[in-house]
Amino acid sequence: MENNETVSKNLKKKLTDIEDANSDIKNKLKGISDEAEQYSGTIGILKKLVELHANDLQRWSTMLEGNSSVGDVDSVVLKLKNENDSKSPEERINAILAMLDKENEALDKLYENKVKEVNEPKKKPAVKKPTVKK
Repeated sequence: MENNETVSKNLKKKLTDIEDANSDIKNKLKGISDEAEQYSGTIGILKKLVELHANDLQRWSTMLEGNSSVGDVDSVVLKLKNENDSKSPEERINAILAMLDKENEALDKLYENKVKEVNEPKKKPAVKKPTVKK
């Protein structure tokens, strides 16, 4: 009878250990799932912001005489998709932020050039006065 009780206690202990391990694994999976959901949401938001920014750049480029390839929305979005599919969520976020910084720099250059053009005094063409012989 003692032998059965010992086996029963050992089985109960093993069952308790397994249930505790199962609970730990479920908690870890929930944490991983929550983190993945957070990254997924963040990436979606950043993608949308980059697309909106690219649209804004395209409008600015047109306003600044359209002589620039800044804001080419299709190429920016396609490049982001191609380069970031195989990356981790954190790498994707960093790549999107780098792309956004690059586009901001290009827009700043366009803006600075336009401001310089507007603020520089326009030079009148030099007109030679006709010489009159006496």
